Amino acid sequence: MPKIFFDNHNFRAYLVYRALGAVGGGLFSITMIWIMHSSFQSPFYTGLAGFMFVVTGAASFIIGPYVDKRNKAVLIRVLSFVQLCIMGILLGVYVFFSIQPWVLLLAILLYDAAATVKAPASTAILPSIVKSDDLVNANVTLQTTSTAVALGVGVFLFSAMDYIGFDTILIAIVAAFAIAVIASLFIKSGEPEYKPDETKNYFTELKIGFAFIKKGVMSHLILVLLFISMVANIVSVNLPMFAEMHVGASGYILLMLISGVGAMIGPYIAKQVESKLTLFNVFVIGFILTGIMRIVFVHVIADNFSRAIGIYILYVAIGSAIGVFIQTLMQKLPPKNIIARVNAIRISIISIVAAIGALLGGVLGTVVDDVDTIFIIQGVLYIVFAAGICFSKHLRRLPKVGDVEGFE
Repeated sequence: MPKIFFDNHNFRAYLVYRALGAVGGGLFSITMIWIMHSSFQSPFYTGLAGFMFVVTGAASFIIGPYVDKRNKAVLIRVLSFVQLCIMGILLGVYVFFSIQPWVLLLAILLYDAAATVKAPASTAILPSIVKSDDLVNANVTLQTTSTAVALGVGVFLFSAMDYIGFDTILIAIVAAFAIAVIASLFIKSGEPEYKPDETKNYFTELKIGFAFIKKGVMSHLILVLLFISMVANIVSVNLPMFAEMHVGASGYILLMLISGVGAMIGPYIAKQVESKLTLFNVFVIGFILTGIMRIVFVHVIADNFSRAIGIYILYVAIGSAIGVFIQTLMQKLPPKNIIARVNAIRISIISIVAAIGALLGGVLGTVVDDVDTIFIIQGVLYIVFAAGICFSKHLRRLPKVGDVEGFE
């Protein structure tokens, strides 16, 4: 365990909150998609569920200035409690009534609305909890721990699938959120809250965030995130169908567990290459490798599932490593007093594209006869996008992540 864990009690509380929140949120996302697919067998409904998971994020930019001006620790506590209540109500509906698509869609929408406000607060508070030089270590620790805990819970639930139902999984989700709420009570902001300039109205504050998003390397980084979100959501809503066809009825849950192993390895890869590769090289090499492995995975899984597992783990691991670097950049590039609004604007833009991707994925899953084709196209697009990154002068100039401080 890194030294930061033992020396910083505030980070320990934040780590428990993030880890259990990740367990609850991850299980919720997987369970909602899986219930929708298994209960109604409709790619359209599955695509609509994927749409609901991201649609409220489109309005995230509205709350950016609000989050910057508020105590982020308090916001985290309140919104985590709201999500706990949503999970509790959904559990009650599932146990005592016949579940309907609109109930699942409404629960997803309300959950995502709370997450939309909580996400920029969670991102913005970390630089006030740890020093700038410790951000990579902090993000690696957070992602590794969160994934390890989630994976352990997932393995237990998967092994007990023949003996438990969705109601038991929903109980586990409620329990995880309850512990996350308790942990959030111990999170303290590490520095005085930002005091806004009273001469600037709401729209002026909002424009400051947009001005930062539009300039230099940040604008090109947003393009990278837009591409990832679009393609990932097209594919994700078709993953249950793909898994059921190649693995079986429980294939989707199994692939989610396997991806958890990859997500644990990703931060370790990030830690190993952070001092060796520039961020430009990380992006180019990372997208090429993930594209190749996605194509190979589709061709291998039908003939050799054991070999396909290894390819899938490596695919997810590299994507996870890229995510660590992107998260760190989003915390290091903006000035601390506008981190929340910059990240809120980023979430808004990405959510719009992700929502379109989810709906497009639902349509493609309905009209394309061979679901494998969708996954092969994803791999090809990743390789093409890696080549496109080479034409960005801003991304080409990106240094190693440790040298980013003040780069923008």
